[in-house]
Amino acid sequence: MGNVISKGTLFPSELSTEVFNKVRGKSSLAKLSQQIPVAFSGTDIFTFDLDGEASLVGENAQKVNGGATVASKKVAPLKLEYGARVSDEFLNASEERKIEILTPFVEGFSKKVGRALDMMAFAKVNPKTGVESALITNDFSTVTNKVLYTPGDAENNIGDAAALIGDFDVTGLALSKTLASAMSKETRTDGSLKFPELKWGASPDAINGIPSDVNGTVNQYGTILGIVGDFATAFKWGYAKDITFEVIPYGDPDNSGVDLAGSNQVYLRCEAYIGFAVIAPEAFARVETPYAVKYDGNGADGGTAVADTVGMAGQKVAVAQNTFTKTGKTFSGWNTAADGTGTAYAAGAEYTLTSAGLKLYAQWAS
Repeated sequence: MGNVISKGTLFPSELSTEVFNKVRGKSSLAKLSQQIPVAFSGTDIFTFDLDGEASLVGENAQKVNGGATVASKKVAPLKLEYGARVSDEFLNASEERKIEILTPFVEGFSKKVGRALDMMAFAKVNPKTGVESALITNDFSTVTNKVLYTPGDAENNIGDAAALIGDFDVTGLALSKTLASAMSKETRTDGSLKFPELKWGASPDAINGIPSDVNGTVNQYGTILGIVGDFATAFKWGYAKDITFEVIPYGDPDNSGVDLAGSNQVYLRCEAYIGFAVIAPEAFARVETPYAVKYDGNGADGGTAVADTVGMAGQKVAVAQNTFTKTGKTFSGWNTAADGTGTAYAAGAEYTLTSAGLKLYAQWAS
């Protein structure tokens, strides 16, 4: 590995390959895509197509798959950084010993890359901040096939989602831990569990014969509870072969409050580039978190409760008509505050659902 103290040294090639091979055990997308990630030279542009190979294509060239014309995706790779402290023994260790010291580093690095891949692709966010990033394109936000999750009916919800992808094959199912936990409790009319393989937080390799993975990254950010689709064909990812490696012997580069030299440690930092693309958004369908407008009678003494207005985040819904009654009072509308000092909504008004939900209070006039 030679002199690793200068920035720009490359991470050992055999360990670079190991990092990305291990990602499959950390990422739902890496697992379900069933592919060896494509290794690219350079870090300028990655090109993915339905054949899964890196290719040089004309600006408007297209690939044909199963009668459907799908354009190749050109992706600007995204830089990921990872660092960890190790003993300063690393500085003077033999080449073989350095590789040994780097083994747990590789494990941590692959976990970081796997989680980042999922969070960026599923939710279009910077994995460090959780904030949506304009740098991320060709992600699962481009998928327009959506089914609203109905508690207790995941089996039909996932079946309805699978029906939306047309001629594409269902090769995988990515479940959030939230949805998997709910499914583990669903029962049939005879009391038997619908999905016993999900009991006790299990992550089975298949559900109803479909390759599956349960991972908190699916809905750590965003509104997706699960995704079903053709992961094997319509999602691709890859990485730049060269990983920049740096050893920092002084200071406090990770802001831990502990000086490196004073603790006989050095800080190892890597910069890697990965790229990914949802090649055909129509090959997937999302099972979405339900959000609701809830209604409070605000002192009502009769009538019937108003049912929640339920839908997906971003969906436009109509504010419900009132069915509460209050003796001696007339309903005058809805408000976000019980005392009427919030935002007023008329019955039938349009409202766009958000992940924050909404609670409205009946307003009463004499």
